[in-house]
This record gives sequence, C-alpha cells and structure tokens, in this order.
Amino acid sequence: MSRPSQNIDKLLIKAGMELIPATGISGLKIRAVTKKAGVNLGMFNYHFGTKDKFIEKLLSEMYSEFFNDIKIQALHGETSIEQLRNSLVTISKFVRDNRSVFLTFLEEILLGNTKMMEYAKKNMTAHIYLISGLVRKCQRDGYLAKMPFQNAIVFLMGSVLGPNFVFRIFQKHFANKNLFGILAGAVEKTMFSDKELERRIDMALRGLSAGGVNA
Repeated sequence: MSRPSQNIDKLLIKAGMELIPATGISGLKIRAVTKKAGVNLGMFNYHFGTKDKFIEKLLSEMYSEFFNDIKIQALHGETSIEQLRNSLVTISKFVRDNRSVFLTFLEEILLGNTKMMEYAKKNMTAHIYLISGLVRKCQRDGYLAKMPFQNAIVFLMGSVLGPNFVFRIFQKHFANKNLFGILAGAVEKTMFSDKELERRIDMALRGLSAGGVNA
C-alpha cells in the first residue's frame, strides 16, 4: 500500500499559516485548514493527529528556518559587531516577511495562552541565547557600552519588533478604513524596505555604542 504524498503535510501547514492571521492560533479550525488546503480530514489526522500537534509542527518549521538563517549570518562578518548586525538584520527581515503569523503567536502568549507559552519556552529560545552571546562579545570587544546585557537586548529587539507591532495593530483594526488602505502600501514600502530595516538597526547599534552611551 502506497503512503500518502509527502506534500500534503506542507499544503496543510501553508494553509494554516495563511489562516492564522485572521483566526488567531486558538481560533484556528481544522476543517477550515483542510478546506483551504483541498485535503480531506483523514489526511490531516494521518499527518498530525491533533490540532496541538499541527500547531507545534507549523511553528517548529517556521522557527527552524528562521534560526538556521540567523546562525549562518552570525558567522558572517570579521568582527563581533558585524556578526550582531547581520543577525539582527536577519531577525528583522524574518519578522517583516512573517509578520502576521509571528505577531499573532506573540499576541496569543501575551493574552495568556499557556500552551503557546510553554511551547515557546521549550522550543523557541535559541535565537535569544545567540543574540545574548553576541551582545556580550561586542561589549567585551569595546563595540557596545558596558551595561546589563538584558537592557541592550530589550533596546535592540524594540528596534526590530516595535514598528512591526505598531503596523500590525493598525493593519488588524483599521484594515477596512479607506485612509489606512490608502496609506498602508506607502507605509509598508517606506518603513519595511531592506534599506529602512538596516537603517533602524544601525541607529540602535550606534545608540548602544561605547562612544554613544558614554559620551
């Protein structure tokens, strides 16, 4: 007996990622996923069994790709500050390109979804350790000012995530308003182009530089 196509699980995950921004993770319905993917419910059960397993697989695939990219970029650059910058640029582009799913996931955690919180603690902290290590190395090398490294990370992550959070809020609550609809495209191009993402990160790093903080 032949096994079901290996592509079916990918179709289901793709459908789930497209639905989550509108439904949230808690509100995602399996029948809606199978309908969007053009797959019967039996195939969903074959590949994932339960909604929880499906969500875990979806998040795992998204995070694995994300973290692999960061690890690669962290090796690029002759100095620790270049490695940190490259890693932050990668994070920033990932959040931009996956804004709806990524920020919906964070919203679920902030709203008290304990399953998502536990999953994140167990499976989605590797990038934090990587960035923490790079920040400490930059401090030792004299590129960043001496301060509790947690403060530096919060500042840097604010530069990466902050604009995406603001845009997501407007996108979610004012998407049907004519004015926002007109402005959204222009805002997207000006705030979230590669050039602007890199500019914000450079500004944040200059703000934390040894000369900038201690001057």
